[in-house]
Amino acid sequence: MERTPTAWIGEQVTILGPGPAGRFTTPADAASEGFGRFLDRLHARTLGSPAASVIVDGPLARLLGFRGAKAPGLGSRRDTPALAEARARGWQVAEERPWMICTRPDADHRGRRITRTIYVGVAPWLDARQVPLLATEDPQSKKLADPDTLIGRMHWWYRLTGVPYFGDHPGVCAMSAIRDQYSSRTGKVPWWKPNNWDQIAPAYESTETALEWQARDPHTLGWEHQYDITTMHLRAAGEVHLAIDKLAPTQGSVMLVGRNRPGYYRITVPHWNLWDRMPHPVGNARPGADAWVTNPTVDLLFEVAQLGLIAEPDVHAAWVSETGGRVLRSWSETLSKALKVAGQFPDPAVFKTLKAHYKAGVGMLTKSSSRIFRPDWEHNVVAQSRADLWRKVWNEGQAHDHWPVRIGETDTVTYASDTPDPLEAWPATFKRAQLVYEGSADEAGVEPGKWHHKTTAPSPRTEAHA
Repeated sequence: MERTPTAWIGEQVTILGPGPAGRFTTPADAASEGFGRFLDRLHARTLGSPAASVIVDGPLARLLGFRGAKAPGLGSRRDTPALAEARARGWQVAEERPWMICTRPDADHRGRRITRTIYVGVAPWLDARQVPLLATEDPQSKKLADPDTLIGRMHWWYRLTGVPYFGDHPGVCAMSAIRDQYSSRTGKVPWWKPNNWDQIAPAYESTETALEWQARDPHTLGWEHQYDITTMHLRAAGEVHLAIDKLAPTQGSVMLVGRNRPGYYRITVPHWNLWDRMPHPVGNARPGADAWVTNPTVDLLFEVAQLGLIAEPDVHAAWVSETGGRVLRSWSETLSKALKVAGQFPDPAVFKTLKAHYKAGVGMLTKSSSRIFRPDWEHNVVAQSRADLWRKVWNEGQAHDHWPVRIGETDTVTYASDTPDPLEAWPATFKRAQLVYEGSADEAGVEPGKWHHKTTAPSPRTEAHA
């Protein structure tokens, strides 16, 4: 059997892939020489690719030296006999945790230096409630799915994303995926945490938020159709230009152009006179106030100003990078394709975890404890998503005089109609997709590209989710 990047290893059985062909008897001496030797044997005999993920069951974990039914607290076990034995063999392991990142310098088949990584999960310490990929069908249960189901899911996760799953939260895996994909494409590690970051006030004062707006005048039509434009944040992540190098303050005045340098801009929010039809292009910021916004917002303001609908804003200061690019493009495209495939699976666990993966991944960019700390990237993605939604709704209104009655912060747009048929009321410029009538929008399995429809009572309302 070919080498695999995922494995379940128990005291009695080893599962390297889905189906009977992936089941083997675990060697009796698997843990006899300690954790370091265990990692050596995994690296040499079993696991392919520079990174792999392994879950060990309770009995084997105890033989390897991992004690206790509960996971150790953060930072509580940095020097233990199991870790000392692994370090003596050249493995770098920070501490005992439910998922341990074990790395060692190595060389590939061409002699180039690489880092081998094995993510080791200790089954008794894993809490599956936040990770559908690992969980049973009961969402409240901490227990893991049975080993065959679990490895089948992890196998498909790797096939769809190209990276092995690990982490007690999907955002942890997302940070590694973003970092690895960027490095493999560029050959370098970007500025994840600039030395002067704590001096950049815009990161803490940014007003970038999702759209939340309602028309001032109530409509008299009998039906409302709500279109939930899912994966907009994911698409925005692939489109937005992000700073690669550190941000630096500009000197002198700043002239806006069609595409502005990635970073933050302090503007006076211009006044807006179309509240009855559209939200302000800046979102929820108050007109006349000073606010820090990111480059997708000033790009949109420049476009709208060229149409004569708003005054071009005054820019008082800026923190920007001279170099930028679509840093998250590869990650976004990979996940978009993976979601389309996983949406066809009878088991929704992979689809659910992929959705949590990209949502948590964007959110964790603002956490200083994560492997990537770039609040400006998260603010940029939010702003790009809001700008894309604004353009989408504006184009529909301009083309067909069809304006929304409500926009929600979860990227939902509501249109009023005199017909209960969501197809007949469909915004003409919105991309059409197949309507799905059964189930609930909150349940996994609604494939991207489909719209979920339901009618609620007592007041007539039609909701559609894509």
